[in-house]
Amino acid sequence: MRWKDAQNPGKVNGLVETAAGELWANGTSGVLRVPKDELKKWLARPDYAISADRIDFTDGLPSLAVERWPEPSMVQSATGEIWFVTSKGLFWVNPADFDAKMNHVPPPVSIKTIVSGGHAYLATNGLRLSPSAGNLEINYTAPSFAFPERVQFRYKLENYDKEWQEAGTRRQAFYTGLPPGGYRLRVLASNGDGLWNETGASVNLTLLPAFYQTIWFRCLCGLVALVIVWQGYRLRVERIAASMRARFSERLDERVRVAHDLHDTLLQTISVSKLATDQALERSDDIAGMKSVLQHLSKLLGQAAAEGRAALSSLHISNKASNDLANAIRAAIDESLLDDRMQAELFVDGTVRDIHPIVCDEVYRIAYEGIRNALTHSEATLLQVYLSYGQDLTLRILDNGRGIDSDILHEGKAGHYGLSCIRDRATRIGAYLDLKTSQPGGTEIVLIVPGKAIFLTKGS
Repeated sequence: MRWKDAQNPGKVNGLVETAAGELWANGTSGVLRVPKDELKKWLARPDYAISADRIDFTDGLPSLAVERWPEPSMVQSATGEIWFVTSKGLFWVNPADFDAKMNHVPPPVSIKTIVSGGHAYLATNGLRLSPSAGNLEINYTAPSFAFPERVQFRYKLENYDKEWQEAGTRRQAFYTGLPPGGYRLRVLASNGDGLWNETGASVNLTLLPAFYQTIWFRCLCGLVALVIVWQGYRLRVERIAASMRARFSERLDERVRVAHDLHDTLLQTISVSKLATDQALERSDDIAGMKSVLQHLSKLLGQAAAEGRAALSSLHISNKASNDLANAIRAAIDESLLDDRMQAELFVDGTVRDIHPIVCDEVYRIAYEGIRNALTHSEATLLQVYLSYGQDLTLRILDNGRGIDSDILHEGKAGHYGLSCIRDRATRIGAYLDLKTSQPGGTEIVLIVPGKAIFLTKGS
């Protein structure tokens, strides 16, 4: 059985059912009388919480039932009195007189004050509390002249509590962390004989929201979040587009450079070869002259083949896989040599270290461009390439040729893009580049790339 008063019934060692259908019990909490109507409600609904009338010390009962006696401690006499045994003697009660002596007036309930944020407010309808009023202390009472200490309370904060809160004799209710909104507080009370005032007292109150709890603030936060997401999406799209444009621009620049290389070397050689062939055809009766022209033509075609391989080498040679810049430069020298009139040397200084693949490729292409220009245009007999691994990566290309005119060195030659390509690549990798004509003759290219930005491994 479920009881509205958690103290009932205690340990029971005596039960009596009267002819009127009431149930009497003798237990460690006192003598209980369960009305007939309460029993019917419980029989119809086993989960129903039963209310009972209790006789205990406040009614003059000097003691309670004895727990150690196994015999029934309550009986009903033939004349209707109920006799029960306690630890201090034998007592009786007449059920017929019990109702006549009960208090049939329910106690009036009133809600006194509501305390919030250190301030006490009178419990008036329409009370509006500040945003800091998430914690409430509610004080209420129900005066009763007969056994005021036995007055029971229950309360419920509508829109927050799902069930009634049983407060017992406590005259305060506490709430913490209440969200903003409108509420209705209801308080009910029962007198000493268990008669409840079902109407009770109530008060309507409103907890005002803080600015960050309002709908407009949440909408503003949502809008800001959407703007941030949208701007982030736009920024990412723009970055991807810029990266793609940069790659397309690099590919276009590379194609333009190769096209100029083919025009400046291979196509010019082919044009000269065609001119020599036309001259030979015009002198078809001069066998000795034709033989000389054909020998010259063979030499030109060999040169064209070498120049074609050299031009294509800049596209096909990749050092990203091996990251071996020295071997890549050595291969570029071998590919670019057109005859045996020039001697080329490569010197590697320091401990070889892995380089970022993109930077490695750019340095290789700068070296290839400088080597090819020296072997093609300098009329030098000696080419020296120095590759130094130190705190920074240093590349030096020197020849003993005729040098470069100062105007061409600074502004470039019309229709030629080799020097401008070298400068553009150096700028892309943040390197220092120096192009100069040395004395008494020749050209020197110095490229210094910051080691902290490009080396993938530490030096010894």
